Amino acid sequence: MLKQLISYLIEEDDIQIDCLPPDLDGKTSHLSSIMSQVDGVRSLPPDELLALCKNSPLADVISILTDTGLRIGEFTGLLFCSLGYLDGSQGRMYYLRVSGQLLPDGKRTEMPKTLPSYRIIPLCPDVGEAMYQRVMTLSAIHGDLSLQLLCGQSEGDAFLTDPATMRIYRDHLSNAITDLLRNEGMLQSLYAARQFVFNIKQQNDHVYRRLTGHSERRNFCTFLYCHSGFDAPEIPKLMGHADKTRKQPSTSYGATPSEIYRMCLRRYVSQSLLHSAQPLRYQADNFKRSEVPSCALELTLPPHSSYDLIVDDMDPENELHFSGTLTAQKVRQDDFTPGPYPYALLADPDMYMVRKKSKLFS
Repeated sequence: MLKQLISYLIEEDDIQIDCLPPDLDGKTSHLSSIMSQVDGVRSLPPDELLALCKNSPLADVISILTDTGLRIGEFTGLLFCSLGYLDGSQGRMYYLRVSGQLLPDGKRTEMPKTLPSYRIIPLCPDVGEAMYQRVMTLSAIHGDLSLQLLCGQSEGDAFLTDPATMRIYRDHLSNAITDLLRNEGMLQSLYAARQFVFNIKQQNDHVYRRLTGHSERRNFCTFLYCHSGFDAPEIPKLMGHADKTRKQPSTSYGATPSEIYRMCLRRYVSQSLLHSAQPLRYQADNFKRSEVPSCALELTLPPHSSYDLIVDDMDPENELHFSGTLTAQKVRQDDFTPGPYPYALLADPDMYMVRKKSKLFS
């Protein structure tokens, strides 16, 4: 109010005042705080976002951002060698290794925004396969591009990754994604989803300003916590956020291939906007326990055989479905002592491994 009063005196009474006080002394206004809580654009309408992932001019880029929650600088800073894959029990799994970012001036740096931003992000199979096919296509044209920027521009026989080209591309991409997200359908869906209305014009303006390329990242984080089934301690690692409740390592370290594959399997059995939760499939004669907690397992029995299957299950509300020639004994929660679980819907490994397996008929 002091600033408004001084501005009025300057404009109306022509009083000479050399300076104005800063807005709220650098603090967020009460109105802005309220709008941030009720209109924070932290969750985008799924139907509108899926439409952009399928039909927009930047469908491939928006699909990657939706599936990974990458910052714009991290996405544009990906190298061809950042995309990796592993073959295992459930087939090929793709992942991204974030090792730097593209700065606004178009130059890549190995220093990401935060130390935890050095991370591995599993991809859903469809997005990973699409990225892999693009890598193979460009590599066939231009040769080995392992250490080149994945978002480089192909022009004839040349593959451009110079800072000037990358700066223009980064700026164009950021503006184009913002324009696509601010389509009328997305805006109207966000307006209709708000729970409180107190100043419609200011609230609408706030939503419009907040709806930028970074909204994809906020939406990814919200989905992980609310819908994916990921354990809470896993989510900061996927986002590249520091977990302030845990002591951070003083030295860098890398995950082993088996650890990376388990990370990919956790994504494979979890729901995302572009990927439905998939069951783990095993051959019964080689199966001892599932590699990660899963809500669905499919065991294939050898021909002319049957098995005695004991299932450890902690939740009385779970439904177990069996088909084929087998008998099943269900072990309820009273038969063992539960341990601490970071997420209520996921079981401890001791509760989903097969405890006994034997043939009923020779």
